[in-house]
Amino acid sequence: MGISFSFALTTSQAPLIYAIKSYLDTQFITDPLFKFSPIYLERSSKLSYLSLKNSKKINIKPAIELAVRQVNFIVDKLIPMLSNLTFFTKKHLDFLD
Repeated sequence: MGISFSFALTTSQAPLIYAIKSYLDTQFITDPLFKFSPIYLERSSKLSYLSLKNSKKINIKPAIELAVRQVNFIVDKLIPMLSNLTFFTKKHLDFLD
């Protein structure tokens, strides 16, 4: 598999991950008139994917993973957007690599 971007949240945070997916999907199409067409809904829904992650380990909550695998979107939109943010997490160093 090629380049991808993904992260997971617990299922109790499902509304947040659905909102992030919706936001990312709307960034896929830049023409505001095209966003109202049925073709937009079909194309944008293919941009990101949600999957349920269950752990077999004790005390690990089920999670929902959001993944984006379209290289052009990651390079042209997602990386520039994330580069303009300030992270206050341990993952910040991973992002800088």
